[in-house]
Amino acid sequence: MKSAAKAEKKQLAAFGGKPELKKMPVQKIIIDENEYGEVLRVLKSGHLNALTNDVVGRFERKFAEWNGAKYGIAVNSGTAALHVALAALDVGPGDEVIVPPYTFIATASAVLQQNAVPVFADIDPRSLNMDPAQLEKKITSRTRAIIPVHLFGMPADMDSINRIARKHKIPVIEDACQAHGAIYKGKKVGTLGRMSCFSFQESKNMATGEGGIVLTNSKKLDAQARIVRHIGMRNKYEYVTLGYNYRLPALSAAVGLAQLRKLDAFNRHRARMAGIYRKELDGLPVSFIVEPAGYSSANHLFPVVLDVKFKSHMAGIIDALLAENAPAWWVYPEPIYNVPFFGKRQAYKNECPFSCPLRGNKYVYKKNECPNAEDIAARTIVLPTAPCYPESVARAVSKAMRKVLPYFYK
Repeated sequence: MKSAAKAEKKQLAAFGGKPELKKMPVQKIIIDENEYGEVLRVLKSGHLNALTNDVVGRFERKFAEWNGAKYGIAVNSGTAALHVALAALDVGPGDEVIVPPYTFIATASAVLQQNAVPVFADIDPRSLNMDPAQLEKKITSRTRAIIPVHLFGMPADMDSINRIARKHKIPVIEDACQAHGAIYKGKKVGTLGRMSCFSFQESKNMATGEGGIVLTNSKKLDAQARIVRHIGMRNKYEYVTLGYNYRLPALSAAVGLAQLRKLDAFNRHRARMAGIYRKELDGLPVSFIVEPAGYSSANHLFPVVLDVKFKSHMAGIIDALLAENAPAWWVYPEPIYNVPFFGKRQAYKNECPFSCPLRGNKYVYKKNECPNAEDIAARTIVLPTAPCYPESVARAVSKAMRKVLPYFYK
C-alpha cells in the first residue's frame, strides 16, 4: 500500500496538484531523468538526424524486439507508418483497401495518399473492431490490403481476419497505433499481420511527442519500407521509387528509448484505471467492450457505449461532464465515410490527391454503409487511462458520470 501511495504521489507531482474535480489536470507525458539523460546524450553528440545518429536504429531494434518482430522502421508519425506500409506493399491507383469506418481518420486517409480506394467493413458492436463477416463481404478482385484496427487498445479478431486474408491471398496491415502491448492469444499485437503500424504521438501508451514505427518479419518489406521512408533512395542518390521524408528525429528516438522501458508499468496503470471504470460505472445504462479469453487490451482509452436513449443528448452530456471538470471525449462521432472528402466527393473533389479514383461515381459510399458503426459512433464516449492521471481520477470521473447521466436518460 505504501509503494502504491508513493507512486500516486509521484504521478500527482507530474502535473502539480491534487486531482480534484474543481481543476482536473491536463493529460501529458510522464517524463523524468531517464528521458533527460537519453536526450542529453544525443544533444551532446551534435548529431540530431537519423542519418548521423544511431539512436534511431537502436530504438527500432529495441521496440521490434520488445514486440517480438524482426524489423522496425521508425517514422515521424503513425499516419506516416500506415502510408509507408501501404507503399511498401505496392498498393496503388484504383486498388481497394478494406478498413473499419469507426477509427481515427488516418487509417483511411493513408489509403487515399496512395491514390487507392478505402472500402469500409462494418464493426462488431461487442468489440468496436472490424467484423470479419462484414470484411469478407467487401472483398473484390481489386482488394490489395486489409487494415484491421486494434481500437482503443482492444485486439481485433485476428484469427478470423487472417483466415479470410489467406483464403483470398491479401496482405494484412495491423493498425496498432493505440495498442502498444495488447495481447492476442499469447502474442503481442503487431506481430499478427504482414506488417503493423504504431504511433508514438503524445497521447499514446508510450510517446516520443510525434513518431511512429512499422514492424514486419519480412526482410524484403523492411528494405522497401526504408526506401519509401527515405525519399525513395536505396543507396546514396540512387532513387528507385517515389518516397517521402518520414524519418524519425534522433531526439524523438531518444525519448522513445526511455519511454519503452516504462511501457509495461504504464500499461499496468491503464489496466487498473479500466478496472475502476468497470466497477464504478456498473449499473448505469451503459455497456463496455467485451474482452474475450486470451485477449488483453492495452487500454489506450476506456470506451463507454451509452444507452440508445442518450443518442440525441451526446453533446449535452459531454458539456455537462466537462462542466464537472471530468475529462471525457466523443472522439469519433461519425463514421469516416461521412467526412466531406470521402462522402461528398463532387463538392470536395479537389481535396483528393492526384487523379483520385473516388472522383466521379466509380465508388459511392451509401447512407447506412455500415449501420453498426453509425450507431456506435453516435453514442460512445471515451474516458482517460493515461498514467499522468492517478487512479483517484478514474473514481472522480465515474462519480461525475453517475451525477450527470440520470439527467439525460429520458
